[in-house]
Amino acid sequence: MVDPKGTAGSTKVPLWLVPSTAIAAIAMALREGRDKYGLFNWRNRKSKVNASTYVSAALGHIEDWVDGEDFDPNCSDKHHLGAAMASLGIIMDAEACGTLNDDRPHNGPEWSVRDVD
Repeated sequence: MVDPKGTAGSTKVPLWLVPSTAIAAIAMALREGRDKYGLFNWRNRKSKVNASTYVSAALGHIEDWVDGEDFDPNCSDKHHLGAAMASLGIIMDAEACGTLNDDRPHNGPEWSVRDVD
């Protein structure tokens, strides 16, 4: 017997695949942002957010983590990787909501430093 609910569910985004540790880390970073800047502040249609601001924030948190610092010293419950994921999530959400100023440097080189030996 086929489970009709399971069949319908199989067409939806499989949110259960996202590790709960990642969800929790993102939530902690977003909570700090909410306290500083307001809930869902990047969705404010009066002033768009720059992609470069959040890319820089994500890269900074990744670099801090690579350098051996797991948690942001300014907020002890904010994991650097959670903050990086939150920044990237904000870019995606702002893009979907029409509140992203896409200030990426378009038309750059067609090669990547990852492809260089």
